[in-house]
Amino acid sequence: MVGAARRRMRMARAAAVPQFGMAEFGMKVVLISTYELGRQPFGLASPAAWLREAGIEVACLDLSRSLLSADPVLSVRAADLIAFYLPMHTATRLAVETLPRVRDLNPRAHLCFYGLYAPLNETYLRRLGAQTILGGEFEEGLTQLVQRLATPDASGTATRDSLRERAQLEPVISMARRQKKSLIASLSKSWSAASRRLRPEIRL
Repeated sequence: MVGAARRRMRMARAAAVPQFGMAEFGMKVVLISTYELGRQPFGLASPAAWLREAGIEVACLDLSRSLLSADPVLSVRAADLIAFYLPMHTATRLAVETLPRVRDLNPRAHLCFYGLYAPLNETYLRRLGAQTILGGEFEEGLTQLVQRLATPDASGTATRDSLRERAQLEPVISMARRQKKSLIASLSKSWSAASRRLRPEIRL
C-alpha cells in the first residue's frame, strides 16, 4: 500500500511538469557517478526515476564499479545531456579527471554538474565547460533542464549543435520540496488550531 502511494506521488510529480516532445526529439541523458563509498549512488537512482517517469531515456554510469568502455562509451557518445553527480570532494576531483575523456567522446552534449559540491565549485566547473550547475534538490531541476533542451530554440529547431549554447534557467540551488513541506506543515497547524477553536473538547 505504501509502495502504491509512492508510485502515485512520483507520477503526480512527473505530470506536474509540462512535456515538450522528448519522444520526437529523442533526448538521451547519461548520469555519471565517480565515487560513492561503495554504496549504490542515490544521486543516480533518484533523478533517473524522475526522468524516466517524464518519458526521458536515461543511462546511469557508476565509474566506481565499471570502466568507461564498451557500452558506457556508446551511451556517452549518443547522449544529449551528460550530468556528473558531485556529492563530495573526492567525487568532484574524479569527475574533473574524467571530463576530458567524456568530452573527447561527445563534444556536443550539454554538460551539467549536480549535487552538494556542484554549487561550491561553480566558478571552476564553468571554466571547464559546464553549462548547468544544480545543487540542493536537483531531481526537478534535471527534469526541467532536459525538457528545456528538448524545446525548439529561437530558430525553431532543437538540434544537438544548439544544446551547448543554452544558458541556464534553472535555479543553481533549489529548495522547492522543502518549501512545499513547510507550506503543508503550516497549513496543518492552521487546520489544527481552527479545529480546536470549533471543537475544544477534541484533542488532535
